[in-house]
Amino acid sequence: IIFPFSSIIILLAFLIVDKRCAITILVQLSLLIDSEISARKKDTALYKNASDGFISMALDNAFRTDGTQIRSMPIKEFTHLVTIGDIGIYRHKSERLYYVSMLAPNDNMYDAYGMGLKLFQQDFYNLRLFYMINKIVYFENYECELIFRELFMLT
Repeated sequence: IIFPFSSIIILLAFLIVDKRCAITILVQLSLLIDSEISARKKDTALYKNASDGFISMALDNAFRTDGTQIRSMPIKEFTHLVTIGDIGIYRHKSERLYYVSMLAPNDNMYDAYGMGLKLFQQDFYNLRLFYMINKIVYFENYECELIFRELFMLT
């Protein structure tokens, strides 16, 4: 049976379409959620001593997503706060949020090593809290977030 791709909505299934031969194959997936094997695995010593997060990932395929704050934001809505190393940190003009970008002006600069890093960590410790607790620090890309985490030793 050949169905047009747009007309098929099936849970736990996907289609393989080969346009060269005009063949459509429906492949049914069978997940072993609440299966006998999963129940037996859950009774082993490994799973009895494991955290709930590990068990849900291993048996139910429930993976934790990384809570990154990556967004593209108009830099004109922000004022430059500080530059450290390769990143610039900006504060929004009207809202309480911060933006980390690779655009790093040469004013209010700190070195990303040695005493400059220690001074930055001391002077801008609140950014660490805003990132970890308040979730009001956003990043231009993942590289900015990694650099930010390294600066505050969050990796």
